[in-house]
Amino acid sequence: MSKSRVRILLGSRSDRATANIILDILKEIGIPYKVSVASCHWHTGAGLEEFVREIDEDLLAIIGGLQFNLPSIVKTILKTDGQTYKLVLAIPTDKTAKRANEDFPAGTVVFTAGFNSINPKAGYVNSALGIAELVVLSYSDFIPKLQAYYEKLKKEKILEEKVSLENGLIPEPPNPNPKI
Repeated sequence: MSKSRVRILLGSRSDRATANIILDILKEIGIPYKVSVASCHWHTGAGLEEFVREIDEDLLAIIGGLQFNLPSIVKTILKTDGQTYKLVLAIPTDKTAKRANEDFPAGTVVFTAGFNSINPKAGYVNSALGIAELVVLSYSDFIPKLQAYYEKLKKEKILEEKVSLENGLIPEPPNPNPKI
């Protein structure tokens, strides 16, 4: 695998299933990544600060409950070094984390991926594609595989070209499991 372009940070191993949805897409597109597990709790201490300083990748994607503020902690750590060269993408795995990530104070530059409460997997797929889109801005050699992935998605989604109307309205779809 070539030089890692993305660091995926899980708050705990319990975020494994979510991370694997994202990693599967990055792997298919060919984007090299590294994965770390680090507690996102505010009381983690100096070990977290040192860990963040040693991350080589320019893009840090944080997956999990995020304990409400790890992205702002990461940005604060990097600002104290006088550098903010890392892009932080927060990928919340629940509504509470999503809300917390929407309320960062001014000056905390963190992008938050959408949390889809109806279909969480769709939100994680979109997060992976967002990561890929950010990577191809700097590394265009991944564009062909990203385009191939989008083509694959198009083939999976069936386009219903014509809709039969009833009295000028779209009828209810047939119910395959009617209640008796």
